[in-house]
Parts: sequence; C-alpha cells; structure tokens
Amino acid sequence: HDLENRAEDFDWVAHFKQGEAENAYRPIVFARLVVKYGLNKTFVELYRRIASHADWPLAMQQTFGRHPHQIYEEIAYEIRTGKIKSIKDLISSMHLVLQRNLVIR
Repeated sequence: HDLENRAEDFDWVAHFKQGEAENAYRPIVFARLVVKYGLNKTFVELYRRIASHADWPLAMQQTFGRHPHQIYEEIAYEIRTGKIKSIKDLISSMHLVLQRNLVIR
C-alpha cells in the first residue's frame, strides 16, 4: 500500500486484522517490530514461539507483552502521524538495526 497517499483515509488496523496469520511476514509489520523491539526478540523469540505454539496472537503476546491488535494500533498511529512515512524508509531503518546486530567476521 502507498503510505504517502493513503495514510489518512486507510483503515490500517482493519487491514492488519484481515491478514493476521500472514502479519509476521508483511514487510511493514515485520520491519516495525525489528525497529522497535530488536532483531533477536522479533526474529528469534517470536518465530520460536510461533513454531512451538502454532498460535500467532499468543506468540505476539508472550514475545512483546502486547496483543497483536495493540501493535497494529501503534503502527497505524505512526502511519497516520507521519512517523512511518513509507515502507521504504521503514525497511531502511530495519536494515540499520540489522547492520548493528549482525557482525560478519
């Protein structure tokens, strides 16, 4: 989705709720989780819990201490207020986190 043109009038929370099972793989959700919570918590802890519980909402709750819908509300708020300007910018921020956390020797 085009964040710049649809940020104000698009219902992001409903959009995230609609595809909830796939949200761990949606670039905007995954990137925001990495930027906010870090690589280890998002990539290792969350996916380990998803694999062990096979329950996406429970895994989110246990990993981040928040229900997925609360996280969707936060992301939607950041889109509406312009903190998240584009998926490209968010992905760039995620790459910075990855570079800080992944040291290739």
